[in-house]
Amino acid sequence: DAAKKTEYYNKAAEIIMTAKLDKSQYVKIADSYLESGDVANAVKFYMRCDKSDKNEGYVKVGHKMLETAFDDPKTESKTVRKALDYFTKGGAANEGYEATGDAYYERGQDYHLKAAEYYGLGKASSKIEKVASEFVDNNHPGKAAEVYMLLNNEEGYKKAGDLYFNSGDYSNAFIAYDKGGIP
Repeated sequence: DAAKKTEYYNKAAEIIMTAKLDKSQYVKIADSYLESGDVANAVKFYMRCDKSDKNEGYVKVGHKMLETAFDDPKTESKTVRKALDYFTKGGAANEGYEATGDAYYERGQDYHLKAAEYYGLGKASSKIEKVASEFVDNNHPGKAAEVYMLLNNEEGYKKAGDLYFNSGDYSNAFIAYDKGGIP
């Protein structure tokens, strides 16, 4: 019964809050809350940990939130944003962006462009390349070029420019070549 479970958790939390526990015990308690899906209480206990454990805990919370972020389309963007906030608090912003990209990528081809945007924010070059090459393979040069631009380096801008140029989109080709400093 969910109500009983919550009641027991709350009673346990009351006892724990008044007890003098070792910092490592707080990690175990927080992990238990997180395993049961209670992110709010997990965060409360991670906050009581040493800095390194707290940061590690925040990253775990970010991953947990991404697991359920797509369950409700109405709260999806808010949950993703909160998850990224926890990754950032944990000092692992790039890991958060990459994990978010992975979550979108796993949702299917319709979400690969969104995944690539997060890979770009997380500087996950190999994953950006993978998404771009999939778009090339599926004969979507415009999308592939858009993804290559996310690499933010000369090679990416050249590949994007070449794709735009070969598909007759000369203005975007010029923009890509110009950003990459390619003559």
